[in-house]
Amino acid sequence: MPTLERAERLDRSLWAKDFEWADLKRLAVYTAAIRLGNGGLLFQEADRQAFMCLILEGRLKIRKNGTGASGFEVAELGPGDSIGEMSLFDQQPRSASVVAISDCLLLLLSRARLMEMKSKEPELASTLIWQLARLLSQRLRRTSGLLVAK
Repeated sequence: MPTLERAERLDRSLWAKDFEWADLKRLAVYTAAIRLGNGGLLFQEADRQAFMCLILEGRLKIRKNGTGASGFEVAELGPGDSIGEMSLFDQQPRSASVVAISDCLLLLLSRARLMEMKSKEPELASTLIWQLARLLSQRLRRTSGLLVAK
């Protein structure tokens, strides 16, 4: 998928709200479009690769391993959602597995490309990092709220 098309897809997502069109075009340069077929594994719990994805099309299921053969579904995500952001920052093993439950089109941003952006375009990287920090904070608050409600 050409860079301009990736920028247009970003522009139609919730990610666009903090970015100008020129910034989205620059941000798109650092991403790669990938397709994942129904049943395809994006990553497995305990994997160590560092990348995040924005879902453009399709649905993904997040699954957490349990003891033995047990496990449970944590969430189901669709277009506009993102997955894997923590790996960009903490370089820890993945905390869950992610599987496509339909054919998916994703925009992938690796930690290596984020570090390149930070070096070449620090203002753009800063805006993106603030966006990611806000997203991770919202998820932590939601998870804390769920724990308190139990």
